[in-house]
Amino acid sequence: MASQAADNARKKVEDISDKAVKHARDATNDLADDFSALKAQLEDLTRSVARMSAERVDGAARQIASTANAGYERAADTVVDAYSEAERFTAEKPAVALGMAAGLGLLAGMLLTRR
Repeated sequence: MASQAADNARKKVEDISDKAVKHARDATNDLADDFSALKAQLEDLTRSVARMSAERVDGAARQIASTANAGYERAADTVVDAYSEAERFTAEKPAVALGMAAGLGLLAGMLLTRR
């Protein structure tokens, strides 16, 4: 009887041990699956952040290009207006324009020869 009780106890211990090992393996597999899923989610997040960053950079570059283009157009319009005004002035008052040109030439010559 004692040996039968010992055998029963040993079998129960083996069953409990087998169940514990099975649960440990299942938990390990579940943990590995969770880590794999987490890794995939992190990779997706990284790609999303990179894509959003690229979109922001592209948007900023387009805005900068648009602003620069508008500034260039304003500057070109100003130059054209100034040139037109200079042409009009020289056509209306050629003697004054010639005197101004001579005076500026003299001033530039004096400044350039002073070292």
